[in-house]
Amino acid sequence: MYFALLFQLFPSLFSTLVWSLDVRNWSRQAWIGVNVLVVVVLFGIRFRPQLYADLKKRRKCQPMSNERQQKSLSLKQERELYRRMNEARKRQIV
Repeated sequence: MYFALLFQLFPSLFSTLVWSLDVRNWSRQAWIGVNVLVVVVLFGIRFRPQLYADLKKRRKCQPMSNERQQKSLSLKQERELYRRMNEARKRQIV
């Protein structure tokens, strides 16, 4: 409905739109651009679900790896504490 009003207010816009949609008037660069766009869209359609699933899986596993890192850090700190305690006991005995 708005397009009809727009074309009535600007009649040359309609003829320009029809001319630009006519593929006989397209340059080589326009054809290459459209072909590249079509290939990108087709690749997106083909690989998007797998990329989305991989991203979702990676996000799901990331908190677990953070937990592992925190656990390993706490274990490392405990080992360091026990090592210092053993060294302190050795000094007391001597």
